[in-house]
Amino acid sequence: MTDNYSYWNNNPNNYSASYDFFDGWDNAKTPVRVPAGTYIAVLTGWEAGFNRQTPQLKFTYRIERGEFAGQLIIGQRALTTKAMGYTRQFCDSLGIDPRRSVSDYPKIWVELKTILKDGSNGRTFSEVQSVRRIVPPEEQSTAQTSNPVPGSGQQSELPPGAF
Repeated sequence: MTDNYSYWNNNPNNYSASYDFFDGWDNAKTPVRVPAGTYIAVLTGWEAGFNRQTPQLKFTYRIERGEFAGQLIIGQRALTTKAMGYTRQFCDSLGIDPRRSVSDYPKIWVELKTILKDGSNGRTFSEVQSVRRIVPPEEQSTAQTSNPVPGSGQQSELPPGAF
């Protein structure tokens, strides 16, 4: 019996044989924990899935400004019968329909407020506390207050116990 590594590297039909999966391993940086705070970010995507056995929407945000620019923050909203109205309200405040693709929308700028929490595995993680859609930073000086971004005046927070 051949071990998998030898098989894959010696198989002429294996296009990944020439790809170095560990390129950059020696220079890889330890991820930096994003501290609690307020960040300007872009909503880069969402997907439906499960957290344990609870259906949810998972949102991915990329911090765009400051020391932590480029870092990703993950937020989630429950899709249970009890929480569906809150999740719908949250999506409406961002001006999105999660049944569509993020590529169907222009860049969605948000203000994220995060807190640090201790996970059940003993590790600390950043949790999204609130999200508010904002006018893109480069357009803020020319934005008219009579035509605000959908949901820009609302905090999108779920009440305690909504999950």
